[in-house]
Amino acid sequence: MESPFIEVHKRSGERLRRYLAEHGLLNRGALIRSEGDKLQIPITREPDGHEVEEIREITGHEPVVKIGEFNESQRQRKIEDILGFNPSFEVIGDIAVMSPPDKIPVKEAAEAILAIHKGIKTVVIPTGPVSGDWRVRPFEWVAGEPIHEVCVREYGMRFRLDIERVYFSPRLATERHRVATQVRPHELVVDMFAGVGPFTVSLAKRAKKVIAIDKNPYAIRYLKENLSLNRIENVEVREGDVREVTSDLIRLADRVIMNLPLHAFEFLPLAVKIAKPGGIIHYYDITGEEDLFDSLVRRIRDAIGEVKVLNRRVVRSYAPRLYNVVLDIAIMED
Repeated sequence: MESPFIEVHKRSGERLRRYLAEHGLLNRGALIRSEGDKLQIPITREPDGHEVEEIREITGHEPVVKIGEFNESQRQRKIEDILGFNPSFEVIGDIAVMSPPDKIPVKEAAEAILAIHKGIKTVVIPTGPVSGDWRVRPFEWVAGEPIHEVCVREYGMRFRLDIERVYFSPRLATERHRVATQVRPHELVVDMFAGVGPFTVSLAKRAKKVIAIDKNPYAIRYLKENLSLNRIENVEVREGDVREVTSDLIRLADRVIMNLPLHAFEFLPLAVKIAKPGGIIHYYDITGEEDLFDSLVRRIRDAIGEVKVLNRRVVRSYAPRLYNVVLDIAIMED
């Protein structure tokens, strides 16, 4: 069968395959082909602008889409075969978090997910947004085993968490890896809203030291457990409001992580105080598709003065016409 494909070095092949699968780009009807030290991975369509950028980060070069002949893979039964459509869901460990479908009862859609995806043990639906000081989201159990604690694997790391007590998004895995690759061995990193530690653990593998802060006691408990799971020893954990536990960190951090998209702006002056001159702040926010970056950059400069924007990118879609974005900001030297 004929299919468009992307060629990639084998060392990056599995990461690219996983990314393409997560974003609906992997052509599952065709078998991946090996040519020397390269893999030719069949895709369903050409990547769009944001996807091209993320693929470039995975492979190290601009993706070139070609057309080739591939052997057909044996077709597996799909959810669409059962329901007539594909319900929207993301997977956290062995839990599927499903958006309630409009077409059929929630229970029917959940049972179809369990029937096709044998690694998923339970299906839940969100019953409200992420909210509160602890940044948690309420869920309702729909089908499968009534579990809420999982172990998530990400880029060779493991994270244990309870989806009812802490916040975690697997859709940020690529972004966390992107930031981690920038860290240098001499750096002191401050993770202002660490949660269960997905940024912290990833960055600690490369940094001299990471100071991880969170006010959610359940997140702190899982953070400490995840440091142990991943054999990380260069992290100092601080429990409490970041405004109350950082007075000794003024102008010390080489890098500051601000992964609190809905409320990061109010903490930006503090992040600037924590960062040393020339330090970098990874600032996350939510913006509309009509103006992803320009107004945000102006707002930041009005609040804290002139900064150098090293990078700006869309991390993921957040809601219709809204995107989770990141700015990599360098604090100006005195």
